[in-house]
Formats: sequence, C-alpha cells, structure tokens
Amino acid sequence: MASGLAKDVRCLPLLRFGVGGITPMLPYGDEWRKHRRFYQESLRKDLIPSYNEISTEKVHLLLGQLLRSPEKFMEHSKWYFSSLNFRAW
Repeated sequence: MASGLAKDVRCLPLLRFGVGGITPMLPYGDEWRKHRRFYQESLRKDLIPSYNEISTEKVHLLLGQLLRSPEKFMEHSKWYFSSLNFRAW
C-alpha cells in the first residue's frame, strides 16, 4: 500500500492540468480498479484479431480523407484514433 500512496503524491500536481481521468494518473482505488478491469476484459488475447478488421476499415477511410484534404492532417488523425476507440469498445 505504501507504493500506492507514493504514486498518489507524485500525481497530485498533474491533476491541475486535467489529466486526473487518465488511467496512469489515477490514484490506486476503486476508479483505478474499474479501469484495470476494463483493460483486462477489452484486451484479451482472443479479442485482438477482431480489432484488425476495425483498424483496416478505418485506415482506408483515413487514407481517403488525407487524399482529399491533406492540409487537415491533424483533424483526420484525431478522427481516426477516436473512431478506433469508440468502435472497438
């Protein structure tokens, strides 16, 4: 438990920057355990192949967007990564 307390102390300054909900920045406790359980259930070895189809479909859409408007690279990249997260979970 002492290591959990040390982790909490190191993260406190970062909470001012709005990163409190990011898993590595969470203090050990109920919320951290919920995140851990979510990752364990979502990243099971038997589920990983199903994510290949999702990522292939989305990367094709991303490439089409980049061909049409390469100047919007950052906007397209943000869309791509968020679409993977929402679709996969």
